[in-house]
Amino acid sequence: MNIREEMLENYMGRKDPKKLNKLIKNFYEIARQCAMKMKISYSVREDYISECVHHAYKAIDKYNPQAIAADGRTTVKPFSYFYKVIQTQFLYALRRDKRKSNRAPDTCSYDLILPFLETGVNQSALITELNKDEELTSIAGRNYSKILLTEAINQARKHIRKEKKDSSYIPSIENSKVEFIYTAMKRKEEVGV
Repeated sequence: MNIREEMLENYMGRKDPKKLNKLIKNFYEIARQCAMKMKISYSVREDYISECVHHAYKAIDKYNPQAIAADGRTTVKPFSYFYKVIQTQFLYALRRDKRKSNRAPDTCSYDLILPFLETGVNQSALITELNKDEELTSIAGRNYSKILLTEAINQARKHIRKEKKDSSYIPSIENSKVEFIYTAMKRKEEVGV
């Protein structure tokens, strides 16, 4: 018996706990195949697989065998439905994790700014008006907006890169936070830390 027939049989008898367990094992088989096809790293593969199987398990009651398929047939087989559910969840999880990895790390501002705050550099340049919805980071007992701090760090890095490319470049920085971080980064380079 192939997986498609086995899955149909297990789905029809899903009220029986043994059949339900077999159906979940079928989900694992599908998820492993998807993970292999998508070439997901071994280190996170099991996490993705278990997340997709859980999502497929939650979708058991949503499956409608009488739904009309895209090609006009009046039934959709359980294998097709759950394969699509698992595949879509894999793609969603990959996209979500890619967005997380592209985001600036939470400790970025802390690692960059803390050494300068400890040396007694003027801290008032980094204090800003905070919105209630913004994520905050606490540095040396003060709260800063992570978003604004990260933007200021990125702008300061941009000025430093331009200065390295063109030695005659003179940055015109209007934002006090960017200027503070820029001078702190320059000082850090000069010291060779």
